[in-house]
Amino acid sequence: MLTHPQKLSTYRRGRPLLCAWSNSSFVMRTLVASCALFLAVQATQAVSLEVTSLYDNKGTFSFSMKGGDGITWNFPVSGGFITMKLPGTTQLITPEGWSGIQDADDMVTWTAKSSLQVIGSDPVIFGVKSTSTELARYGKYENGVLKDSRYPAGAMAAFAVVPEPASPVLGFLGFEYVGPAVIVPEPGTLGLGLLGGLLLIRRCRK
Repeated sequence: MLTHPQKLSTYRRGRPLLCAWSNSSFVMRTLVASCALFLAVQATQAVSLEVTSLYDNKGTFSFSMKGGDGITWNFPVSGGFITMKLPGTTQLITPEGWSGIQDADDMVTWTAKSSLQVIGSDPVIFGVKSTSTELARYGKYENGVLKDSRYPAGAMAAFAVVPEPASPVLGFLGFEYVGPAVIVPEPGTLGLGLLGGLLLIRRCRK
């Protein structure tokens, strides 16, 4: 848990893209992929997800998430996820009942571990400890185009329980957040590595 964290931003995402419910995990993934194609142009006044980014100035980032406008997000063990790009991650901060996985491409994904998990009116906090202490805004679009491809939006797929209809439907949405910036090698370090490689090649040719 963060000690006196600094609030960086609060992002309120509009009404999600909603798809028909399905028991098939293959169909679910296909629907999520289809919905993602329209992510950049989806925008309404309704608030379905609120993401607050916090930072402790020591490399620990946390993200408080809660539903909005009466929407509750259900994450069954067999489906649903939250994924974010978080460079330099050395440790995951995972709430109880959830499981976190870190990929080689700086992507972190959280899923329900052993029982149904819910994001509703009470905030659920996810986070990481990172070697990157610089800040970057993720998911910033201009005229429907991602401003910087290094900083994609976070993504969430889950079964949304909305006032109308009352039954769960599969929803997919993207969200902005402030997180650790991509780590760029120091110019001097990169130059020394390249020089060392050239010297090694030269020696091998002799």
